[in-house]
Amino acid sequence: MEVIYQFTLVMASIVETSLFCHSECGEESVKSVTIRNRRTDLGCDEALFKTVVKTGFNQRRKTLRNSLKPLIRAKAERCGWTEDQLTEFVSDPIFEMRPERLSVEDFINLTLKLS
Repeated sequence: MEVIYQFTLVMASIVETSLFCHSECGEESVKSVTIRNRRTDLGCDEALFKTVVKTGFNQRRKTLRNSLKPLIRAKAERCGWTEDQLTEFVSDPIFEMRPERLSVEDFINLTLKLS
């Protein structure tokens, strides 16, 4: 989920406040920070992006070729690819990587590739 939040939310402002709490031990000053975020445009289908990220991380210690197999097969069926075309598609080096090695931009590119 961190990958999704890294890109979709941009910090808009930070508001720092001081609060005074009365407790059994006396009066205490507590500092509080509120962070307001705003959404950014991914540049790809957000629902598919979330699916790619979640599916990529679903299986531990697996390359993206193995963990994204259902999404790759769905793309091949939509496009009517032959086995040779499918093999060429998954020959991209990104499919040999593990999801934890990818940046947010890599996941966006992967989402665009699978759409």
